[in-house]
Amino acid sequence: LEPDLIKPDLTAYSKDNFPTRRTDISKAEILFEFKLGADDDGFLDRENQSQEPSDAPFEHTSKKARDTRNQLATYVTAQLAAQFRTFAFSVLIIRDHARLIRWDRSGAIVTEAFHYAKTQYLAEFFWRYNHASPQDRGIDMTVTTPGLGDAPVVQQAREKLQLKEGEDVLKFQVNDDKTGKISYYFGGRPSFSATASPTGRCTRGIVVVDEKGEPAYLKDTWRINLKHMTKEGEIYAKLHQSNVPNIPTVLACGDVPGKHQATYTHKRRKHAHRRARFQPHQH
Repeated sequence: LEPDLIKPDLTAYSKDNFPTRRTDISKAEILFEFKLGADDDGFLDRENQSQEPSDAPFEHTSKKARDTRNQLATYVTAQLAAQFRTFAFSVLIIRDHARLIRWDRSGAIVTEAFHYAKTQYLAEFFWRYNHASPQDRGIDMTVTTPGLGDAPVVQQAREKLQLKEGEDVLKFQVNDDKTGKISYYFGGRPSFSATASPTGRCTRGIVVVDEKGEPAYLKDTWRINLKHMTKEGEIYAKLHQSNVPNIPTVLACGDVPGKHQATYTHKRRKHAHRRARFQPHQH
């Protein structure tokens, strides 16, 4: 996946984070796609179908519709890969109608099509988004820009990680479930990404240094949040207790606390096709 090759029809940016080039998916807030024909709409509204809601596919099955869904998914995949987000929004415009789409690691929630000139929905959405906090826009607030007090460790990170000139250094907050301690790590963009998909664990690996400048490896993932599934950190702890060799030493591990760090889409599955499967994920 090459995020720099993504060219949405329209991209909204924050005035405080405006790009220096025509399209910068790493700074994009909302992505838009415009279509002219009804066959291009990737979705069908239930009121236009004769089937029962639980058996009625919400996805339009024409080739153009599939292409639209693929396009939307590709754009948001690139956005989520290039940023540290908990969720993202897309807007699909089909002539004089629009749909709003909310994506997280569990799936996507799509509104019914509405006439954007005869209703207030689109204008109200933008008004609310404009007045929302970064956290409520889907920004992961545990990944930040280092402050002036972090300058020494930032310099160590640049030297030890051999970051390119002009490459950003980010500050990552890690909360340990067992001790409750908060640790901070400093590094660049992910060096490893497991999948080009907007949904799933979406594991990313980042080479970092800790607050003392010591190298470490940070694994960022959205685990499947089911009771019978043991957390990875707990598995490593059991392996160490059993003296299993050649496994990593865990410095800190835990779920990310705070708003929107767990998926929401799976909670709306009663409105989906009966064969659809959604997994809850926790960051």
